[in-house]
Amino acid sequence: MRRLALLILLPLVAAVAATAADGADALPEVPVREAHMYQNVYLEFFGPSNLVGVAYDSRFTPGSRFGYRTGLGYACGEDYRLLGDELSTHAVTVPLEVNAIFGRRRSKFEVGFGVNLGIYCQSGWSVIYDIVDAGDGLYAIVPVDRIHVSRTAFGYFLYGNVGYRYQRPHGFMFRAGVTPSFNFGTDHGVTRYPVIFPYLSFGWTF
Repeated sequence: MRRLALLILLPLVAAVAATAADGADALPEVPVREAHMYQNVYLEFFGPSNLVGVAYDSRFTPGSRFGYRTGLGYACGEDYRLLGDELSTHAVTVPLEVNAIFGRRRSKFEVGFGVNLGIYCQSGWSVIYDIVDAGDGLYAIVPVDRIHVSRTAFGYFLYGNVGYRYQRPHGFMFRAGVTPSFNFGTDHGVTRYPVIFPYLSFGWTF
């Protein structure tokens, strides 16, 4: 009886196994999400670039949400002071930043932290004043000379980025957000006004 039972069961087991194998082959393949580096080159207005700049941005590894950016920025401005000083400033800066992007679709949330290092060139006219006795216990501030000023110095500020990023694996990309900045109060610290700058970027992902 045992032999007879085995002879009956073995063909049944073989048939079930073959049917299961055929069913597994017929299942659709699950697509695997491709990991991207998201290498970007973009033009940036304000933010870490000060006035305008170009930047390169990438993930550290394919599929990672963490990455970095570097680039070149430019700034210029005029300073007219109450007592008659007229100074013009031009700067070339290098933003260095680590950042992260969050979101599974093209619309992403981005945060970053970095330092902006730059060379600031200032030139113009500075007025020298003297305080003189005007009589009756009154004193007056009188300009006595006007000298030309030209100096070049290193400057830095620390900053953060919080904003929106439209990011595709390839093609057009877009960024917009705000950049708060600060420094440690040292001689080379640059204080920006306003403290929180907006930023806007347009670029290309490859």
